[in-house]
Amino acid sequence: LRDGGYKWSDDDQYLDIVIDALESLPSEYEFVLIPFAPEDIGLHLELEKQLPNAIYKDYCSYQTDVQGILDEYAECDVIIGEKLHASVLAACTYTPFISLEYQRKNEGFAKSVNMADYNIRVDNLTDEWMDEQLDQLINSNDVTKELEAAVSQKRKLLIDFTEKCELLFYVL
Repeated sequence: LRDGGYKWSDDDQYLDIVIDALESLPSEYEFVLIPFAPEDIGLHLELEKQLPNAIYKDYCSYQTDVQGILDEYAECDVIIGEKLHASVLAACTYTPFISLEYQRKNEGFAKSVNMADYNIRVDNLTDEWMDEQLDQLINSNDVTKELEAAVSQKRKLLIDFTEKCELLFYVL
């Protein structure tokens, strides 16, 4: 999650909705709090104090440890992310995600991997929406299969494109 910065709204009430949704989950769930930028660490440390079964993990203080984040994400059932990078890395591990849109780019990415139903502007977030989306993602393997298919298709397109670029480079 992001601590400040440009958003659709200056109101951070959506954070209360996220906290309420997580607190309502059964106690066997663990929450891993992973900031993506040093300026977001304070928010995540505060969330660790507020949430039961929460643990803060630092992969960004010195140098961003992308592989560490990917390893963490691969172990998760669902990712809730505000930063675009959180959604991108979740998709890389085929982990379903809820994208809390603070700028239009979140929506664009979610659409590109068939996760548009799980994207919402932070200023439109409600308790009901969050609870419904979490329930769907936790209790359905269909979303994971659809996400894997969409990401695999995008990966193939990127591989094909880079191979064409390599050929073009050698010709020049």
